[in-house]
Amino acid sequence: MGALSAGGELNLILSIIILSIAAILGDTVNYHIGKYIGPKIFNKESSRLFNKKTFN
Repeated sequence: MGALSAGGELNLILSIIILSIAAILGDTVNYHIGKYIGPKIFNKESSRLFNKKTFN
């Protein structure tokens, strides 16, 4: 995207705005996914990824 903006194919300011919005939305969506799924994974007794015996 930077090369296209530098070559004049894309508007630099518009690219910065779009990338900033995408970063903020991506962070927010990932936070809410983790907030929903995280407790289910960590509180499960027989989780393959997070086995409680491994952390003791």
